[in-house]
Amino acid sequence: MPKKAMTEAEALHFLTGNNTGHLATVDADGTPYIVPLNYIFYNGGIYFHCAHNGKKLDNIKRHDKVCFEVSRTDKTYLGDKPCNCATRYTSIIAQGRAQVVEDKEEKIKALNALTENFATGRLHGQVDETMAATCTVVRIEIASLTGKRNVDPD
Repeated sequence: MPKKAMTEAEALHFLTGNNTGHLATVDADGTPYIVPLNYIFYNGGIYFHCAHNGKKLDNIKRHDKVCFEVSRTDKTYLGDKPCNCATRYTSIIAQGRAQVVEDKEEKIKALNALTENFATGRLHGQVDETMAATCTVVRIEIASLTGKRNVDPD
């Protein structure tokens, strides 16, 4: 069977090689809330930026435990019967605690790393303290990282 749990190193490699994921938080009445966002794995954590106010920040401030998911569908096979269909995929789930980055230097470095990741090969300026003040940066400290894939047999 091609389904396989990933090692932590393989899951980390997949996390590092992507830039869009889904953040899961819980709102005040216990309802799950999932939002897609751009991120970077940097300095041992998952970083993203957002507006200064919003539902995900409200949820994080209330309860900092979060789940973060990144996945990729490689291809889908359609068989002659529904049970003969299959999808080849790779996915990871990181669980941890999220917190707003208060340290100005860490915030600027994370924003520059995020910019560099998305602007690779193109000219771009550096984020400075003035630019960094226009957004909020959140770091997820990873407590556990798991991954799974369904790949073609070698």
